[in-house]
Amino acid sequence: MLKASFRHRLQNYPWTILSAVWVIATLININKAFHIDDTFHLEAAEWIQYNPLRPMSGYINWVDTDEPIHHFNQPPLYFYLIASVGALFGYNEIPLHLLQSVFILISIVFFYKLAKLFNKEFALSASVLLALGPGFLVNQNLMTDIPILGISIMFMYYIIKADKADTFKNLFIAALILSVGLLIKYTLLPLAIILMYKVWQHKKNRVALVLSLPVFTIAFWSLANYLEYGGSHILGRPKNTLTPDLLLNNSVSFLLTLGAIAPFTLIFCDHFLKSSSRYTIVRVCFGIITCVVIVYLLVYGLPLKAPFYSLFWVAFFTNGLILIIFPYILLRRTTLTPAMKLIVLWFVGLIGFIVLFAPFMATRHSLLILPPLLIIIAYTIKQISTKAIVFSISFTVLLGILLSISDWQYANFYRASAPVVLKQIPSSAKVWTVGHWGWQWYSKKAGMEFYDSEKSKPEAGDYFVVPKRVYKQKIEANMKFSKVDEIVYPQNMWNSLTTAHYARFYHTYPQYIPWFVSLTPVDSIIIYKIIE
Repeated sequence: MLKASFRHRLQNYPWTILSAVWVIATLININKAFHIDDTFHLEAAEWIQYNPLRPMSGYINWVDTDEPIHHFNQPPLYFYLIASVGALFGYNEIPLHLLQSVFILISIVFFYKLAKLFNKEFALSASVLLALGPGFLVNQNLMTDIPILGISIMFMYYIIKADKADTFKNLFIAALILSVGLLIKYTLLPLAIILMYKVWQHKKNRVALVLSLPVFTIAFWSLANYLEYGGSHILGRPKNTLTPDLLLNNSVSFLLTLGAIAPFTLIFCDHFLKSSSRYTIVRVCFGIITCVVIVYLLVYGLPLKAPFYSLFWVAFFTNGLILIIFPYILLRRTTLTPAMKLIVLWFVGLIGFIVLFAPFMATRHSLLILPPLLIIIAYTIKQISTKAIVFSISFTVLLGILLSISDWQYANFYRASAPVVLKQIPSSAKVWTVGHWGWQWYSKKAGMEFYDSEKSKPEAGDYFVVPKRVYKQKIEANMKFSKVDEIVYPQNMWNSLTTAHYARFYHTYPQYIPWFVSLTPVDSIIIYKIIE
């Protein structure tokens, strides 16, 4: 058990500590520039504000040209919330991030309550590890990941609580929460399996009625889609073609993202080394090393990647492997209660869904795995080393804050650069720009024309603004440019741990780790004049 002095320092004032955690997380995000997919959500919300009965019919340029919203992945409930706040207070960072702060609070409070059901002593530590880690702090923004994290935690809390009191009421609440969540992001679909399993356990017609809520929600939503544009959004969303290459790439990328945001592995390692025989330790370590070497060679081949970069890749992949292998080993040694079986189903179901169906891997996807992973720690490791937990919390919080500062600066570069760019260009000139993510929002608000690969017709004498390391539209090959100026975002001590360089924290490939140490400029924005 945790030593009394340490335990009492944490346990005597849990709500004070949780409130402080919430305030810290909120302050880090409160005035952060809109970033990555925030822009898509904002533009969808602006459409919905004036067209609330046709949410999927607006057009957004998120690749090369304007496409209807229903071509993209997400249902619109969260966009309605953004539109509501935007209509009242404007589409500004502080009011909209305060909306996000509500979901931050829900995530923290309900995770603490859920963790307490499995290990009262570890619940507070687990909550800090979740909410002040890099996966949570960096990924707040205005995206849907924190809302669905909070919704999934709330859902599991009421599912587990259904075994303790008032089964129908708690399962009804869980079904209602799931129904709301599915209208924010379909990633929560694996939770429907948990709800069905729970209903099957009780084998009562009255309890089975709760299944009608998510079924009716999806049916109603699909009917609304047919009436609006003649298709079903959930059935028509982009799908992965399941091939061995895709499964390998997604699995490797998933382990890299998980390993990059969960630096609390020492808790597992400490317990595993103390509770396992030498033979087991050697066998498991040999298996992990062999797997790391084989996968590294599959990803990079020969010659080897630069040693410093390779060190980060190996550390993240190894950490991700440990966070899958050690829970499996520890769970096999433990008798699982019915409640714990549901947590394991939550853990496995989300991993399977993300690896098979996510269009790409990102740390925000792996973030959804952390709550069940931390609860597995709480359940399987009853005697947690004080040193291990103190080191894990300290390292996790430090890394979370440093990466959050770096990402804040990364996002702010595009907000700050938009007005600076226009000062370098004659006020009478027409200014075109390419580049999505936060730059798309701030450049358009500054008055630049957003380039459409199929429709736009820039002319000689116009100006063209191009961020170098932002996903952007295809530019007509026949245009010729003359460089006018370049605005550089230089490296500094606060962005040395970088999430940037094509938004690697938000879009990870096997060759492309989520963050690393860099001494090169993060990005630059080039101003061109069209000469032909």
